Amino acid sequence: MDVRKLAMFSTSITLSRLILAALFSMILLSGCGQNETSEESSDKPVLLYSNYYNAEGENRYPADGNFSEIMKAFSKDFQVRVHADALTAESLSDVKVVFIANPNDKAVDGFPAPPHVSAADIKTLTLYVKNGGGIITSHNQANHNLETVAMNRLLGSFGIRITDDFTGPKAIRIPEDTPVVGGLLWAYIIGDSIKIDSSHPASPHSIVTNDLSQKPLVGDDNAEGILMAGAELGNGRVMVTTDSGWFLNAALNGEEAGGVVIENNDNREIARRLARWVGGL
Repeated sequence: MDVRKLAMFSTSITLSRLILAALFSMILLSGCGQNETSEESSDKPVLLYSNYYNAEGENRYPADGNFSEIMKAFSKDFQVRVHADALTAESLSDVKVVFIANPNDKAVDGFPAPPHVSAADIKTLTLYVKNGGGIITSHNQANHNLETVAMNRLLGSFGIRITDDFTGPKAIRIPEDTPVVGGLLWAYIIGDSIKIDSSHPASPHSIVTNDLSQKPLVGDDNAEGILMAGAELGNGRVMVTTDSGWFLNAALNGEEAGGVVIENNDNREIARRLARWVGGL
């Protein structure tokens, strides 16, 4: 073989090796990218938006609809998971925070009745909190198919009880000295009230108490009581809010929700801070 042919042969081998090396590197990089974006490899804790206590056909607060924006806000700090599976020790094994919105009382026409909180659920969820898990529940008003009797048995494990006393929409400036969310503007839409047992071992406490001197923006509902409460039991935390409407896309964006517009509110930031507090972040 002459010198020119030998040089061409060597060059061909070198180019082939370079191409193979480049392809191999691309495969490796591609694999790394997939691992980093997969749920299994994420180092964020899991927040579960549980639809277990919501009736089939109840489409008031879907994660891919009216609650899509709050899911995005939560995803900054958590892996957000959504399902309607029963809340068991197994299904909660890798979950840091459970979010339950507007648990339903009755079936939607053409669908089965929704499950209500059972004695087994109370045992599971109370132990879950004691072991370091967190629960967020948001409630509403009676004509939103809201279930409170069974849910109150669960909340009673943390010294908290929902009452059928309602407060209409308000732009609430949370007092500056309030831990976690002080100074922020809460666009409250409408909901019931909370009573707490201050002697309970979970140390339930008010986060926001209704200021009766501030009149609702619509209607006359202005009940005495607590609008948002927290509790700590064992290694875990619980947050209960009497309104689910403040999580709506429209409310977050300062658009019409519940017949009112409350612009420049801090609902996203309030929700994110509270979720982090419940999750111990």
